Amino acid sequence: MSKKIGTPLNVFSKMLENIGTGSYVQEPPHFSVDELNRTAQTLSAVGKQLGTNVEKLKALNDAYSRFIPSAFIETLGKQDVVSVKLGDCSQCEMTILFADIRGFTQISEQMSPTELFNYLNTYMQYVGPVVTKNGGFIDKYIGDGVMSLFPNCAADAIRCSTDILVAVQSFNETIRDSRHRMQVGIGIHTGPVILGTIGFENRMDATVIADSVNVASRLEGLTKQFKVPIIVSDFTLRQVNLSDIGVESQYLGHVCLKGKKIPLPVHALWSCSDPVVFTDNHLVEALRQFESGHFQDCLDMLRKIDRSTSAECVDALSTVYEEQCVQYMKLGCPLHVGSTPLLMDVK
Repeated sequence: MSKKIGTPLNVFSKMLENIGTGSYVQEPPHFSVDELNRTAQTLSAVGKQLGTNVEKLKALNDAYSRFIPSAFIETLGKQDVVSVKLGDCSQCEMTILFADIRGFTQISEQMSPTELFNYLNTYMQYVGPVVTKNGGFIDKYIGDGVMSLFPNCAADAIRCSTDILVAVQSFNETIRDSRHRMQVGIGIHTGPVILGTIGFENRMDATVIADSVNVASRLEGLTKQFKVPIIVSDFTLRQVNLSDIGVESQYLGHVCLKGKKIPLPVHALWSCSDPVVFTDNHLVEALRQFESGHFQDCLDMLRKIDRSTSAECVDALSTVYEEQCVQYMKLGCPLHVGSTPLLMDVK
């Protein structure tokens, strides 16, 4: 190819070099029509090949972005995945959201492997766009769970959590077998994280390392015990004006998560469009008595709650506090500063 176009292009190149050095008057070159036609045809072929290569490169970059989010690469300060190296990392504050399917083991036992993968991928088709729409990106899929990161503000994650519940409702409407309709639990926490690459030269992965990630995961686990779909840390909640995004909250208590020494105040969340369920004044007073260390008074308040008409989450929260009162009255209350903590065994 270079031999075909060498002579004309070499002459053109030399002329431009001469002009660049101040020799503005140049003798026009003389080429045959055949030479010029061959040059034009070859340049056209080169252009088409370059266009094909650009399209292939774009497709390759799009494929990479499905495995490593572009937002992750941008946070590392890189232009593209090619420039990412093992050990590249960046520290920043983000809000972490964990979403997990409730009772997934029972659902999976009723499906073949192919059905299960189709089921999960269909569910992810509903959840993924919701995360992106709210300014987040999915860091990883963990079995039936999704871990998402929100680099801009905590409000994005909270708005996303209620949107996920709406998306799950839409997903369930497509499921004919009622046994396969799902519920999800969501935990949200904000804190410093380190994003980076880990592994070795032939196999590395993008990941996030932080205590904040563990906290968000454990808050998601708490949703099972409190029978609520969303639990958020107080630190995250204080960064958001809930009325601006149409969300309400209910304080659940100071929780001692497994492996953590300092109790963490946590809250349940729900959309303003959903019915308010934490409306029992006896429950509110019971929580106040518990945190003051008045366990018998807490039990007395809890017994005034009409369990036959209360919502499932009120019943679950009452049960948690009853068990904690009995435990503290039997074994004694550990030394602590501030409110009496709930001792929750959540890994």
